[in-house]
Amino acid sequence: MTPRSFLALALAALACSALAQVAAPRTLAELKAEVQERADRKVYPVSQLDPAEVREALGALKTLDRDEWATAWSAIGDRHMAQAKRASDRASASEHYKYAFEYYLFARFPLENSPG
Repeated sequence: MTPRSFLALALAALACSALAQVAAPRTLAELKAEVQERADRKVYPVSQLDPAEVREALGALKTLDRDEWATAWSAIGDRHMAQAKRASDRASASEHYKYAFEYYLFARFPLENSPG
């Protein structure tokens, strides 16, 4: 076997191995369970989100549609943004702006091209 054919064979084996690592898409129920479990344990990517608000957003999801995803999380971000603007002290405003940012950030996960 020539070095070139050995290299080709090795690359083909690596490619097959990599393809075997790709997980099947999750169902909506599986995704909801995983996200809530991570929120409850304060684990990435929802470590900064309130578990009760995560439950609220997940409850609004009826499909895996990215626009529905963005809308559900942005609604909570909008609520925090409004609370930040109404806050009478800087500390409270800062906290709500931070939460708004975190929910807007998660609203774009895993795609950034949704108008929601």
